[in-house]
Amino acid sequence: MPERFQLDAEAVRDVARLVYLIAHEAIRKASFTGSVAVGKQLAALAGSLMKRCTMELGGHAPVIVCDDADIDFAAKLLVPFKFRNAGQVCISPTRFYVQEGAYERFVAAFVQRTAALKVGDGLAPETKMGPLAQQRRVPAVLFAGKYLIERDKLEMFKSNYDPRPGRKPIRRLL
Repeated sequence: MPERFQLDAEAVRDVARLVYLIAHEAIRKASFTGSVAVGKQLAALAGSLMKRCTMELGGHAPVIVCDDADIDFAAKLLVPFKFRNAGQVCISPTRFYVQEGAYERFVAAFVQRTAALKVGDGLAPETKMGPLAQQRRVPAVLFAGKYLIERDKLEMFKSNYDPRPGRKPIRRLL
């Protein structure tokens, strides 16, 4: 049995595999990142078998930036937090609450640092943001970008990504 493997808990066949694997005698610990609903079921199963488990559930970590914050330092810390593992970590910030007096400065510093991120092959050492974990995340990312552009007229978030099959992946995010 491999030491680690990844299954898609949103696929019914993989949920059945997870239940089987957690119950298997060779498994000593279960680790799951995903929805609260599935995590509750898997944690209950692991607990009933007295197996250790780690659950990273839900996400939606907010960030608050106040007028008196060190804006450059905040952007320096928050850009890597936001884009770690392409933003697919449960503790990646999903909402930024920025006090009005800091808003323009924070957006400028955040966008400047974001534009400097190297997007590419996740195995390349110079890459700071690799691929999305699942193809199904692409529409959500495109929707979020479109929403930001339309709501806030943030032209700097436009992408050259073309979601049609056979097209090359994003070369430039910002």
